[in-house]
Amino acid sequence: MVSVVGTRMQLAALFWHIKELTDEPIALGMIGAARILPVIIFSLLGGAVADALNTAHHSYVIENNATGQLARLIKAETGYDVSGKILKFDGRPFTPAYIAKAIRKEER
Repeated sequence: MVSVVGTRMQLAALFWHIKELTDEPIALGMIGAARILPVIIFSLLGGAVADALNTAHHSYVIENNATGQLARLIKAETGYDVSGKILKFDGRPFTPAYIAKAIRKEER
């Protein structure tokens, strides 16, 4: 509840500031559009990603840490269980050859 009140206060201050700077109604509309467009765009992208994951035969999480936290987060938030995890924790970047070798090893 406190977060909602704070967000509304910030939005009111932003609108007031824009009105004082420009006194143009279109500027207020542009602020509203700039706030809602990312929500619309990312929800469409999220739907496309969900559709792709539902049709994928295998999915792998590739992480540069030892615990595989991203796979657990995906499972907790979406219920989707990944096929495998490729973990590396030596601090060096992944190479395509390393990933291909690890996927072949996972498939056995």
